[in-house]
Amino acid sequence: MDQTYWWNTHEQLEKKQLPTAPKIKLLDDPQLRLQLEVTLEQLPHALIAEWSIQQALLYLRYLEPPLQKDPRIQRGIGTLQRRISWHKNPHRNLANTLHASSLKLLLPITCGDMP
Repeated sequence: MDQTYWWNTHEQLEKKQLPTAPKIKLLDDPQLRLQLEVTLEQLPHALIAEWSIQQALLYLRYLEPPLQKDPRIQRGIGTLQRRISWHKNPHRNLANTLHASSLKLLLPITCGDMP
């Protein structure tokens, strides 16, 4: 079996063959991929993070019980949830707005303008 695509560097180095031939074939649609990339770039990161948590929780039940409770998975979900809540924090947004406003005031000043 000729494997031309490997998932990661480890698989590229090992180049192990699958025990059986693949049962499905995935076709990449470059136009659809481009459309997806453009759409994702326009979405807020918090929305994408919320979606990713929802998807992870759906598939978590398929893992073996010890993996479901793996601290790395729990920490990852917790970290994403904290980042989402931080992103939605109105005080953070106000601080960013004030910071951006202050930068606009400072941008016209250059080193050449200083006495």
